[in-house]
Order: sequence, then structure tokens, then C-alpha cells
Amino acid sequence: MDDENIADVLGTCKQRLDALLDVLTQLLSSFDKDEDDPFFAPTILGAGAHVEALKISIDRQETLSLRLADTKQALAATQQALAVAEQARTATSHRNRELNEELDRGREELDRVQENLSATMTELARSRLDLAKSNGELNRTAQVSSDKGEGEFPADTQTTGEVWQQRIAELEQRNSELKHEVKNKTEAEREAKESLMASQRKHEQETSKLRETIRRLEQEKSTTLSGSTHEQTDKQMENQLESNPDRSEPTTWDTRASVNLTQISGISLQTAIPSRLPILSRKRTRIEP
Repeated sequence: MDDENIADVLGTCKQRLDALLDVLTQLLSSFDKDEDDPFFAPTILGAGAHVEALKISIDRQETLSLRLADTKQALAATQQALAVAEQARTATSHRNRELNEELDRGREELDRVQENLSATMTELARSRLDLAKSNGELNRTAQVSSDKGEGEFPADTQTTGEVWQQRIAELEQRNSELKHEVKNKTEAEREAKESLMASQRKHEQETSKLRETIRRLEQEKSTTLSGSTHEQTDKQMENQLESNPDRSEPTTWDTRASVNLTQISGISLQTAIPSRLPILSRKRTRIEP
């Protein structure tokens, strides 16, 4: 039975109970203490008390039904939010895979740059060694020329030294560029790692919040359903009949009367209210979600 049918049934029950109270009021007004049975008036009063207790129980059932409907709506909204979060998690996982692939490509490129840097440094060291050898040869040539009185270095010797100096300058420039490139690649790899970790932490926090919300709503739903059991309803109805807190002024019916409805002559709840309405039967049914 859905929520709308439950509300219709409860409304019908309240109308039938109001009609029954009118009948009991008419019976009580026609009571003649000199001619009628002296137990007639207490019986009618007791019946009225039971009818009012049933109305209180129906009001409580209506409240529980409304709370259950609200809980269902909140649970559905949370489940929808969880579905959206699951889609976001899938998108985040896809993005994480892309970041990991990009990170792997960056590492491979960084390895290649480091290899180039190592090769360049090796070549630079070799060039410096060759330059040292060339300088040694120039010094020896200069010494021989000085001994022979020839004066200046040969033109081809000076040109060779300039070429080596230019080559070393180029290698040092290339070495500086490669170091700068390695630094940039390392910084990019660090930023990619931080972005990936931040994305994972954010996703874990959102998932944890949604699961906690679902757990709370499930607990509230369970509490709402358990509040509509027969034992709790009877206990609350007895307390309300004793304290009468929901009424601003006393009613016509004496709620302390303890009588059996079957003692009413000519009228009973079984005939006044159809037994097919399950909410009024002694065997109470639980409202299922």
C-alpha cells in the first residue's frame, strides 16, 4: 500500500470514528437515570474513551506516515546524489589515469633529457681534454718558435685554438640548457603528483560524506518504522489517556472508565466501523516502506 492509500484509509477511519462519537453522544443524551440500567451511562462513557483513544492512534499513524514519506524522499535524493558522485568518481578515475599516463611520459622524457645531459657532459669533458692537449702542443710550438727566433704562432695554430674555444662555449651553453630543462621537467612531475593526490583526497572526502548521510537516513528510516509497532503505540496511547496532554480542555468522555465495548447494548465497534479497515483492528499492521 502506497502513502496516498494509507492517508485515505486513515482519513476514512477518522470520519467513521467521528460518526460513532455522534451516536454515543445521542445515546448518552437519551439516558434516563430513573428508568434505564444504571450501568448504561458508564458503558457509553467508556466506549467514548476508547473511540477517542483510537482517534489518537490514527493521528499518530498519520504523523508516522508523513515522517516515513519525508525520509523516503530524503533517501531517494541522497541515492541520486550518490549516483552523481559515482559518475564524478568515474570521471576522476579516468582523469587520474590520464595524469598517470602523462606522468609516465614526462618521466620517460626526463630520462631522455638526463641521458642527453650525461652525453653532453661527457663530450664537454672530452673537449676540455682535447683543448688541454692542444694548449700543450701550442705551448711547445711557441717554445720551439721562440728558440728558433720565429716570433708569432702560425696562423693555422691560432685558428685551431679559437675553434676549440668556440666548441667548448657551445657545449657549456648546451649543458646549461639541458640543466634548465631537467629542472622544468622535475617541477612538472612534482606538480602532477600533487594534483593527482589532491584529486584523490577530495574524492575520498566526498564519498565518505555521502555514505555517512545514507547511513544516517537509513537509521532514521528504521527508527520511524519501529515507532509504528503495536506495543509502542499502545504504550503511548495509555500514557496519553492518563495525562491527556494534547487537549486544552476536558472532553465529554471519562477516559478513566474501564469497560468492555461488548457490554454496550445494541452497538459495538465491530458494527459501527467496518473491520476491513486494518488500522482499527487489534492486529495492527506495520507500514512498510
